[in-house]
Amino acid sequence: MSTGFDSSELKVLEELVQESLGDLSMEIADTENYDFRQELKRKSEVLQAILSKLIRARVLVVN
Repeated sequence: MSTGFDSSELKVLEELVQESLGDLSMEIADTENYDFRQELKRKSEVLQAILSKLIRARVLVVN
């Protein structure tokens, strides 16, 4: 899979997604509205999937 990003760019993107996941986790914990919490959980799942793809892409770029 060619992303067009080099290894250092992919690493920065990984870090940004990880930071967003941490922020989102805190927001989920603090949210009382059920529907909004469910939407935040869906976003978290999407970010987890993106993070996995970024990690795989970086491994491929390094190798």
